[in-house]
Amino acid sequence: MGWILLSHILTAFFVTCTASLISIVLGTLAAYALSRFTFKAGFVRNNDITFFFISQRIMPPIVLSIPFFIFLSTIGLLDSLIGLVVVYIVLLMPIAVWIMVDFFNRVPKELDETALIDGCNPYQAFYKVVLPNSIPGLIVAGMFCIIFGWIDFFFAFILTFTEVQLLPVKVVALNSSITPWWSLSASALISVAPLIIVAFVVERYLSKGNLSGALK
Repeated sequence: MGWILLSHILTAFFVTCTASLISIVLGTLAAYALSRFTFKAGFVRNNDITFFFISQRIMPPIVLSIPFFIFLSTIGLLDSLIGLVVVYIVLLMPIAVWIMVDFFNRVPKELDETALIDGCNPYQAFYKVVLPNSIPGLIVAGMFCIIFGWIDFFFAFILTFTEVQLLPVKVVALNSSITPWWSLSASALISVAPLIIVAFVVERYLSKGNLSGALK
């Protein structure tokens, strides 16, 4: 059973980490733009755009399942790793945007202005000044993305069949007419162990993330 689960663990690790990394990169850029620049399209403002992102998480997953299924089927990525990564990016990026917008709002804009006065362009001010001071927020956002990606069962079950199976789906598949309680319990423990390790590693950054923007 251990070797069987190992392949599913590696698959889940690849999908979750790849989607989380891309979501953090795109979400951080979007959050910085929403924090530092003013957008206006009719009655739509920055807060409306931010709420639109987080509303994707408020929406019941069943509402998104059919559009995702049709989309992946149309582009030939149904039951594939790349297809799951694309779906998870859509699901995880709102989390990154939501967390990082609040974080960047607490980082003084004077840092950006000082960097510009010192000769940096807006891109250099972001990468060399603001981003290094945003590490705790990035870690907190990354942790939440990894957790939500790792524990997802619904979309992994709906959008995969035989070619790809993530760990939560495989654990549930162990159940049968006669439940193998020992195997099921061991598999469940293995599936949550990575999250426990991640939580212990980044625990000290949670308080820093709550005090985001407190700079020397």
